[in-house]
Amino acid sequence: MLDSRLSSLDMVRSRIQLSFVDFQGMLICGARSRPIDFELSTAYMKSSLHVDSTEMRRICQSAADHHIAVVLGFSENFKGSLYISQAIINAEGSIEVLRRKLKATHMERTIFGDASGSALQNVVELPDVGRVGALACWEHTQPLLKYHTYHQRETIHVAAWPPLYDHDGGPGLYSMSKEGVLSYCIRAESPLANVVGKQVAAASPKSTPWSRNPLFCILQR
Repeated sequence: MLDSRLSSLDMVRSRIQLSFVDFQGMLICGARSRPIDFELSTAYMKSSLHVDSTEMRRICQSAADHHIAVVLGFSENFKGSLYISQAIINAEGSIEVLRRKLKATHMERTIFGDASGSALQNVVELPDVGRVGALACWEHTQPLLKYHTYHQRETIHVAAWPPLYDHDGGPGLYSMSKEGVLSYCIRAESPLANVVGKQVAAASPKSTPWSRNPLFCILQR
């Protein structure tokens, strides 16, 4: 089992591109110190990605042009409502899975809506890659949701997070640090290859303190 798992990870390195493109971390950090920020919320809504948009079509076309599979985390704007969403795009540029975080966490609820039952279909077979599934952030604290994902015969799990840093030893949440990120439990509970996407992609590498390495992810063995 372990040998096949490591072989799967080596194969993934060459066949799948994983990115987490989401600015929710910036907004929530601002919301904790300024609970009502009309200007930032308006700008954030306008910047959130529509699935039926030129921008999403460019992402899909890029996947097809480079023949890579993409797991994309993003703030989705659907008819004026925002959702924490994930898309699994195959190497032909087609969206195989489009799901939303079932229940927004803490201050996320001030701007993000709840998902429907369709978000439970979060695993898909990608040719030459495996059965790829995805959950977002604190969905990894929900045992039934995780085991429902495993039950779909997932082989590669993509965990999307906002930016995570070393814990400073203070009163901050250890579970929101690089060392304690909750999706690490995937390694203990299952034989899956676990990929943690926890970085922001920005227009300019210097435009935010989180975008020094805009397509960074961790492959956990």
